[in-house]
Amino acid sequence: MQHRPLVQFVRQVEVPLASLRCNINRVASLQGFGGQPISELPACRAFALYLDDPQAARQFFTEWLTEQVFRREIWRYSKRDGGMATGSMRRAVNALQRDRGLVETGIGQAPRPIVEEAIAERVRYYFTLFESIRSVGFEPGRGPRIRCWPRRGTRVLINGHHRAAALHVLRHQSVEVEVHYLYRMLVLVDRWTGPWRRARRQ
Repeated sequence: MQHRPLVQFVRQVEVPLASLRCNINRVASLQGFGGQPISELPACRAFALYLDDPQAARQFFTEWLTEQVFRREIWRYSKRDGGMATGSMRRAVNALQRDRGLVETGIGQAPRPIVEEAIAERVRYYFTLFESIRSVGFEPGRGPRIRCWPRRGTRVLINGHHRAAALHVLRHQSVEVEVHYLYRMLVLVDRWTGPWRRARRQ
């Protein structure tokens, strides 16, 4: 029996933005938008506010990210679970520590002013992204593909939440995405076998 190549389980398709849902993971569920339409993403509120009042939008997004880091401590969660244990915020904190000759500690042990500076840097990045999409449009091939997996007639985002939010606020109707048909199954397999595999390596 011939096996189909894995590439057939990953397809690039144009999908309606209305069919996209926020990722389903531990952090998104704690925050209340896991599996919800992208309009429920805090970035959507920030980008919509930006159209009328950029300063208020920056303040809202800064306060929201600050709450996630210092009160909810989502840096304790892995990237797979929707946290900041790895990813752009941790890289920003580590880069700022390197620039100042400090030991790279990650978010949890970094001095608060360093983390606040990293938050401000990420907020600037998100609104620069929004302005770029607003002024020159969105080109799927310019950066990492927006990836998702299918669920009950919708597509659940794996990455690209902020780009999808920007497109939604700017009233785009559809977007090209990469659909990973086996993604959820592979995540579940990893969740069950990951601890066993790590134990064997020790």
